[in-house]
Amino acid sequence: VLVSIKFQFELASLVLENGQDRGLGILREATERLGEAIGEVRSLSHDLRSSLLDTLGLPAAIGQLAAEFEQRSGLKVNYNDNEFACDLVDGAAVSLFRIVQEGLTNIERHAQASNVDITLHGCPQGVRLTLVDDGIGFNVAQVERRHTGIGLRNIRERVDHFGGQFTLTSTPGRSELDVLLPLKSTGAPR
Repeated sequence: VLVSIKFQFELASLVLENGQDRGLGILREATERLGEAIGEVRSLSHDLRSSLLDTLGLPAAIGQLAAEFEQRSGLKVNYNDNEFACDLVDGAAVSLFRIVQEGLTNIERHAQASNVDITLHGCPQGVRLTLVDDGIGFNVAQVERRHTGIGLRNIRERVDHFGGQFTLTSTPGRSELDVLLPLKSTGAPR
């Protein structure tokens, strides 16, 4: 988009140098497209790391992500967390946030769902995250065998990095992504 805008500005410059009136219209169009590109960059940078993740923590950041997704997609999203205070391994909160982003993207693109349930609970074994949708479902084995679905591969790699567990099940009317990440090891008692 930025390269295209650059070409528009160059074209406008040439047209204006030749005294043609249409150069101003090209310049206005390029300026408008530049404003749209700036908005897109802001959106992308916000998605890279939610400031809420740093300030309010993982449950609030996922809650905000769920609310924004519901508003943007038109799907009904039910988010539930148990306001846990777990000691996560460094980087695990960011990975869980990214997993929710990727899961919601997959649901929006492929599931043809109406409802999404997101649950984030701290438990003695770690932190459990589930995303459930009521969409058309898919053949999990086929998707994993063909190595299609970069998003699912990214989710699996994130979970494996932390020594967690990842389960994906799907039937028409219910697909469920379930992730369990362990807590930070406290070491042997003294």
